[in-house]
Amino acid sequence: MLIICAGPDSFRARLKYRDLVGAYKQKYDAKGATIEHLPSENLYEVLLSKLSNQSLFASKKLLVCEGLFQKLTAKQVSNLRDAIYRDGDISVVIDYEEKAPKATALKSFENKELFIYEHEPAKGVELNKIIKDLCRRYGVAESVIPSLIQHYQSDLWAIDTALQVLSAMDEKERVITGDAAQADNMFALVDLLVMNKTSWLGQYDAFDVNAILNNAVSQMRTWHMAQEGMAKGAHPFLQKKLSGMRIIGADKKFQQLLKTFFASRQSIAAGDELIQLLP
Repeated sequence: MLIICAGPDSFRARLKYRDLVGAYKQKYDAKGATIEHLPSENLYEVLLSKLSNQSLFASKKLLVCEGLFQKLTAKQVSNLRDAIYRDGDISVVIDYEEKAPKATALKSFENKELFIYEHEPAKGVELNKIIKDLCRRYGVAESVIPSLIQHYQSDLWAIDTALQVLSAMDEKERVITGDAAQADNMFALVDLLVMNKTSWLGQYDAFDVNAILNNAVSQMRTWHMAQEGMAKGAHPFLQKKLSGMRIIGADKKFQQLLKTFFASRQSIAAGDELIQLLP
């Protein structure tokens, strides 16, 4: 039997690859004595020799490899299929590929001999479900999901790393760090502010306070227009970003920003005084 775990979503392909090895251990060999990780050098030749050289003591074995199909010719694929056929149910071969081999290259395999898990980049509901599962795995509250998607989109490697960091923190730290990553520019900081993410307070001194306020007022105005489908004059990227941005208490937040803006224009407040009015 040959199982291929393939991208282009390498994170989920790797995760499936790892989970299948774990499932084999759980079902057949908890100690892993019958599991062999094959070297990339001369992989095709090594695999054929393993398939034709059965152990007298093991009724099942797992052969794990990567990139098996990268350089195989049509004849070599045919030979591989014949070797797997002769092997029967004794060996399970798990192969990781960056992308799934073409169907024409695998046409000689029968359904019972070949299983392919191809992973396209996740989005929408599927992406949310994957991140929820990761949150449960690391013991992190699901409330961080919108911020993770905002900052990392569908980059599950980055999201997984962020969740590992969050899992090592206590609850107080998670609220701040989990709200958002570091704002490396003015627009990222304004996003944190309008979404009521407290982490912006530890980063505002890298920017001009009046510029933060002006951009926040403009962004909230455009956000409200985008919710009503009236932001056609805005840049398409900005429309897309704002349409998917979830702001709790948006009306109240906009009113607060306008009051603060009025205070700055009337010289009622300036500098850190404005910061105290913004949250």
